[in-house]
Amino acid sequence: MSLDSQLLAKTSFMLVSDLDWTMVDHKDETHEKLLEFNRVWMTHFASNSLLVFSTGRSPELFQHLAAEAPLLTPDILVCSVGTEILLNGVSDPEWEAFLDQGWDRDTAAAVGSRFPELVLQQQSEQRPHKISYKLYAADTSQATGVVSNLRSQLAAAGLDTNVVFSGGQDLDVLPARASKGKALSFLLEQIEKQAGARPTKGVMACGDSGNDQELFEVPGVHGCMVANAHPELVEWTNANGHDRIFAAKKDGPGGILEALMHFNFFNPTENDGDTGTAGGGSIIGRRKEVVDLHTWFENYFVAVPYAQSGAGDNDEFSAKEEALELGLQRFEANLSPEFELIGPGGILTTRQELLHWVKQKGKGSRMASVAGKTAAGADDPLAAATTGGDTTTAAGIVRSNSNVGNEVQGLLSAAMAASAANNGETPTTPTTGNGNGGLLGAEHYQPHSPTETGRFRIWIDSFKERKLAPGMWLVRYKEIQQRFPAASAMNTGRTTRWSTAVLRELEESSINGGEASRYIWESVHETFTNGPATSGDQF
Repeated sequence: MSLDSQLLAKTSFMLVSDLDWTMVDHKDETHEKLLEFNRVWMTHFASNSLLVFSTGRSPELFQHLAAEAPLLTPDILVCSVGTEILLNGVSDPEWEAFLDQGWDRDTAAAVGSRFPELVLQQQSEQRPHKISYKLYAADTSQATGVVSNLRSQLAAAGLDTNVVFSGGQDLDVLPARASKGKALSFLLEQIEKQAGARPTKGVMACGDSGNDQELFEVPGVHGCMVANAHPELVEWTNANGHDRIFAAKKDGPGGILEALMHFNFFNPTENDGDTGTAGGGSIIGRRKEVVDLHTWFENYFVAVPYAQSGAGDNDEFSAKEEALELGLQRFEANLSPEFELIGPGGILTTRQELLHWVKQKGKGSRMASVAGKTAAGADDPLAAATTGGDTTTAAGIVRSNSNVGNEVQGLLSAAMAASAANNGETPTTPTTGNGNGGLLGAEHYQPHSPTETGRFRIWIDSFKERKLAPGMWLVRYKEIQQRFPAASAMNTGRTTRWSTAVLRELEESSINGGEASRYIWESVHETFTNGPATSGDQF
């Protein structure tokens, strides 16, 4: 296994989490707890920590889940109960070769076929190093007997296997060298070998069922058992628990956040030293600026769940309305007087045009950007294409009479090209005229149906930054938008957008009040990734 420099730079802390009923609480149709985890992770951890998903699902079924829930893109994906370790969507050959030793899949499958209580799961879950069954038994006692008998017969056939029973029904036959815990141990060994040390601030594993047990047994690992854990994990934890295993009081991702607080894994804010002030800016501050802004956007554009709660708690409704209006005031204050937005279609929007649309048409519109759709009215100034006198640069279309300061405009143009080059991309030249719109610019939008259920969600999935000059930062982030509950087809209704923004840090004396932002948005350039997410989007 070869870890690239970006991963090796993120080994301060590692979070390893199961997915179903741990990171994803399937009872939470709004995914509010998962989105709160996403916000916390992107703000406080993602810059120097590794996010690892360890699931019993095959890569194919993981993609299905990623289309149904607002999951962050993991740095490393461990699938099929620890038998597959994927980096950038590719299974690690070194781990596969390790598992091949002593593994005879055909013989193991033949032994399993002797048991009428075992029914093979769907074909996608039958993997080179995993045979998956559903165990149908009248009660726990019968199930325990089947598992014990299966282990005995596999051993009698000369096979060294690992039989994992979890969730009260799922049974997997794996090579003895394979499990979620063994895959984690392998990853930690590789990090230590290539980075010189294991994660310095610790490793935390999270789970809800029997196949997560071995994660908690890896030496030095802290464990989080979510409140909705299955009986087999609860019993094991009660019998083997210690001060590094935390039994959360909340289900799913709410329990994970509980454990992060319990073990005090939150990273301290580091001062950039840019302003020379005690409360100077930090990467956490800039990440928080981006995450908080898009959280407000989601609430402001949706707004419907609040407005429809008239029969509910009026005080709560008023508080939420007040928060939306305060967010609008903060948004307006945070835009530079010279702010300009270049949308994905190349349409340039001024600060005045943007604020006009947000105030007049944005709130409660439940609008979601749809690639290739045009819903802006003829009277909407954002519907008009900007043509004539525009200059096309690596940064996009910039009006010749632009009010953006020469310094910022020059920094943005040069940095855009450099940013694209560093990410292995070719800078594209936007065209004038009608194009795909962005959330900020609202060039092209299609509203939700008034009768549609569920909620439109937004989350930041990736964030990079570069210091352009003292107090001036280029930030590049990936934003995902999706309606929930999602359609059954994979990635239907999901839109991915990259945005590149210039943030200017305020001097301490310029900040008014504790809730004021430290950063002013000078400009934003958006680019859509059209259509369903590709494997490159997932990894």
